[in-house]
Amino acid sequence: MKRLVAAALTTLLLGACSSSSTSAKQPEDEFLDTVETACRDASTLIKKIDKTDSSAAADVYSAVSDMSDTLDGLHAPTALKADYDTYTTNIDEQVVELQKISVALPAGDTSAQQDAVAKLATLRGSADTSVNALEIFSCLGVVPPGDFATGGTTVTAPPDTVAVDTTSPPETFPPETFPPDTVAPDTVFTIPQPTDAPTTTIDTNTSTTVLPGDLSVDATAPAGYTWVAYSPPDVSGLYTNPTIGKLVTYYSGAELQSNTDGSTATVYVVKLSSDFTDADIKAYQFWEAVENGTDVTTPGGLTVRQELGAFANTDCAVYTSASRGVTICTYTGYDGLSLMDAYIAANPG
Repeated sequence: MKRLVAAALTTLLLGACSSSSTSAKQPEDEFLDTVETACRDASTLIKKIDKTDSSAAADVYSAVSDMSDTLDGLHAPTALKADYDTYTTNIDEQVVELQKISVALPAGDTSAQQDAVAKLATLRGSADTSVNALEIFSCLGVVPPGDFATGGTTVTAPPDTVAVDTTSPPETFPPETFPPDTVAPDTVFTIPQPTDAPTTTIDTNTSTTVLPGDLSVDATAPAGYTWVAYSPPDVSGLYTNPTIGKLVTYYSGAELQSNTDGSTATVYVVKLSSDFTDADIKAYQFWEAVENGTDVTTPGGLTVRQELGAFANTDCAVYTSASRGVTICTYTGYDGLSLMDAYIAANPG
């Protein structure tokens, strides 16, 4: 029941602001806020696109092209100009490849489509360097992986070309959800996530897939809940995330079902090799689709980042403490915050 996003502002670049809450923002801060707003606006549009729809490629191209026009129209402060110019040049190049995909797909030009998808993957990876240099974390992964250009089928890169997804969110479109009184096949929520020792499987198109570990083996179900089977999706992106990818020592997920009403919730747990820093938390929240949510307190006193309506009929919450992060997603209207308390109480370590 995962990925991606609703709309609320995330306050970023706190370290760049004055320590005094009454101090005015510096021009660099205001500029970067404007940049992130453009990225969030585009991300919101893209996450509403059905990646299996025949018009998905054209819709993604339109959204990113509009974002590119907005970014190109901004004038960066001198201190940021070099990094910003590098970033916008990259986005302009991504727009070119997106346009090629939107033209090649309906024309059935598989060769041109594959070439553009591979180039897009490389550009997306390069963009992360500028995103991290500028600390515009809302711009991570705005342009989705090339699977939106396949019409529901996998497109592999040409021989000798490796298309690498290096962004935080491995899946950027809302997953299929089901009404609270309906049990979906295998799993209600499909939140992409990886393992501490990634399990690699090869599909019929020879593309590499990384699956999360089975949390039900390692964790205790809270009172009133039972672990049930679920089908884990590809989550390669977490391990190539430029901020926390190399820090991940454990990543696992499973699905809970209420013994009372049969409702389900998905839980994912990550462990890092060191305690979460502010930058790590932002990257993890982005990965778990709550970066635009708000900080709230659970009934048990835990501070979590919660995103209501992260997907259709789905709310998600993220809790971090020391080197561990926990994500719980529930149907909208269900008490995910109390479930977070119950899970942490059952699994305090």
